[in-house]
Amino acid sequence: VCNAGVSGPTGPMHEMDVDECSQLYAVNLAHPARLTSMLAPTMAERGGGSIILLSSIAGLRGNASIGHYGITKAGISQLARNLAVEWGPHGLRANAIAPGLIDTLWSQAILTNPEAASRRIGQTPLRRLGQAEEVAATALFLASKAGAFITGQTIVVDGGTLISDGN
Repeated sequence: VCNAGVSGPTGPMHEMDVDECSQLYAVNLAHPARLTSMLAPTMAERGGGSIILLSSIAGLRGNASIGHYGITKAGISQLARNLAVEWGPHGLRANAIAPGLIDTLWSQAILTNPEAASRRIGQTPLRRLGQAEEVAATALFLASKAGAFITGQTIVVDGGTLISDGN
């Protein structure tokens, strides 16, 4: 499970500092690509396995304030597809999980602003935050025999936010 990531600064993409942008792409996309390139051959030699990458719903829709972050997370979903095609014949599966707003330290910037928190939760059909355990359970499912015929997919865990019109 590749679960490291940074959010990077918020704001328009053209205003992001070049060094901060490079760090964001390195941590969120280049490092997972490098790590999976190092591990996949060994996993295949051992008979296969499951690679699970953490994406985000920010990689599945546009965003005016975290655009570069979203691009890195879209890249993670594509990495899962490419790994699935390349390593599937060797018994290796690769999938991504795209969480929405999950109740973690990561989401505190939104949750500490009552107006923003209310607006964001109101855009989620289940009208609540997700829990880290719900994302972990999805990873466990994908790693288990129950998920043995799933590969190259991005599983959205967002309480319906992505499919909602915000009402």
